[in-house]
Parts: sequence; C-alpha cells; structure tokens
Amino acid sequence: MQLIQPGETATAHRHVAFALRFIIEGDRGFTAVEGQKISMSRFVTHLCSGVDCRGDVILTPSWHWHDHGHEGEGPMIWLDGLDLPMFQAIPVNFAQPYEERRYPSMETPHSMHKFPWKQVLETLNGMSGPYARYQYLLPGGHQLSAVIGAEAERLEVGAASPLRQETASFVVHIVEGEGYTEIGEKRLQWTRSDTFCVPAWQPHRHFNTGREKVYLFSFSDRPLLEKLGMFRRQNEI
Repeated sequence: MQLIQPGETATAHRHVAFALRFIIEGDRGFTAVEGQKISMSRFVTHLCSGVDCRGDVILTPSWHWHDHGHEGEGPMIWLDGLDLPMFQAIPVNFAQPYEERRYPSMETPHSMHKFPWKQVLETLNGMSGPYARYQYLLPGGHQLSAVIGAEAERLEVGAASPLRQETASFVVHIVEGEGYTEIGEKRLQWTRSDTFCVPAWQPHRHFNTGREKVYLFSFSDRPLLEKLGMFRRQNEI
C-alpha cells in the first residue's frame, strides 16, 4: 500500500521492475509516465449503487521514467503490484534517479497506461449471469507485463465464483461489497477495502453474502508462470 498527502510528490526515477497501482482512496492524484501525466480519478454512478467508486489502474512499465503527485485534498491511497520479489532471487533490478525531482510531463486524458474503473465496471455489468470476470490486457491482447497480470470480478447478490485451483498466486482487493473466500479449508471474511492473498495451488472460491454486488480486483504471477511453462490449473467448477 502507498499513501501520498496533498502537495507531496515522489522523486522521478525508473527501474527494471514493473508496477501497477490500483486506486483505493482519494482524487486528483497522478502518475507521470514518460511525459504523460495520468490522473487518478473517481466518480459517482448508479453502476456501483450510488457510492464513490475507486479503482483506476495505472501502469509503470519497465524502465519508464515516472513520478507521482497529489493536487487534491486528503490522502491518496493505492495498492501497488510489483514484481520486485522476483529480483530477490534474480538480482538484476537496475534503478536510476532522474536528474531533477520531476520528469517533464503534460496532462494526458487518455493513455494506454491507464485502465479507468468506469470502463471496467461497465464491461463487467454488461456481461450476463451472476458472475463475470474481466482480464486487464494491453492493445493486441497482450498481458500487462511479462510477470504480472490482473483481473476484476463481479458477483451478484447470493452468487459465488467458480472454484479455481492453479499455480498462480493472487493478491485480491475488495472494491465493493461483503462476503467471504474459501481458500482450501480456511474461510476469510471480508468487506469493502480489505486485501488478502491466495497462495499458489490452493483451491479457492468467492461468495457474496451482502445486499449489494461484489466487485474484486486482483493481480497474479500467471504471465511469468506461463512463460516458464509452469502454469497449471484444474478445471473450474
């Protein structure tokens, strides 16, 4: 998790590691990527029961200059998904600070490095059935990076997701709703803004026990495992 206060900035830098950030709270923060100033926005819509929807996803690809800032009020909080753990085993993560605190950038309303939650939400709600899954992909159908992939899910009231068991491990964040997840023989109760992990090869399933739709965001190491020939899954039930 990362927090940035109004007026704060993160010094411009670049590194081999890839990162994605999922916006949890706040407005008018930004990430500047290679000269593109990408805003972190929120909105209120009937699509999410009239509550404040978070959830924009912004990417910082490998070896791209980037920095962060906050021009609004109150804290900005986001969930970072990074492939840094891989570099603990393979120590080749080069990093470089920029010569100035900020990298020159211009406001960019539309960027391939940003997935607005509004669009993801509309896609999920446009799918039929009590359960829906959206996969975050780059143009051409490519994964977000060579190591990390991401997805979002919708569960209607009383619904459950398909049972999954695969070699990928997940970090899951609850965007809206309440319920629980069965991981092997354990049960994790959760509500809005909770975050938890699903270890590799653990059968798991999400359940909506609340009165509103549930929306989940998650990222995993599936792209890396696929490239290494190590991805495996049991049939979803």
